[in-house]
Amino acid sequence: ATQAKYTGIVVDYRGLTADSRESFTRFVSELAAALHKNQQQLVVNVPAPAQLGDEWDTAGYDWRTIGTVADVVQVDAPSDPAAFTASRRAEKMLGWAVGEVSRQKLQVAFSASSIKQTGSTLQLISYEEALKPFKAITSPVAAGDVSTGAQVTLALGDTPGVELDEASRHYRYVLTATDGTSSAVWINTGAALAQKLSLASRFNLRGATVKGFF
Repeated sequence: ATQAKYTGIVVDYRGLTADSRESFTRFVSELAAALHKNQQQLVVNVPAPAQLGDEWDTAGYDWRTIGTVADVVQVDAPSDPAAFTASRRAEKMLGWAVGEVSRQKLQVAFSASSIKQTGSTLQLISYEEALKPFKAITSPVAAGDVSTGAQVTLALGDTPGVELDEASRHYRYVLTATDGTSSAVWINTGAALAQKLSLASRFNLRGATVKGFF
């Protein structure tokens, strides 16, 4: 990083458990000190903490120490769309986070992807994939049988019912597979993304990152 004259390094270690907390903290602290000697910056990405009642579990990531030594701490917003609904879990998480890391260093990362939820499993999908059930346009007559000036009524076919979650601005519908398994699809629209980005302004954070595919 020094030889190539980069601005700094981004550390993004996932899945660290509590027993790795001390080692990871030491690694981040030593790396930050080495970078700062060369006028370079350290960005540390941390996953969203798990909510345990009124407490937040950060597993192998010591947010306070990381926030002290790093130049930027980027936290992933929860992947579960329900965190942005009336439960306000994402908002509560950020309210707790600004007590652990300085607002001037804290950045939040939001996903632009839509979500397919089957049970407790969340799958990131594209906007196009989320709209697939609504692309089956049918016509009562074949295209070659339509004469000039004729009126033809088109239909979307057997499309699922869609509801709007007012709090998160996500559209949601349910699909049932041939084996009877049901999946909920949350469509991440521009309005839904804007609702998420407004949280960064509300908590006066350093900034926000949008990742994933739209």
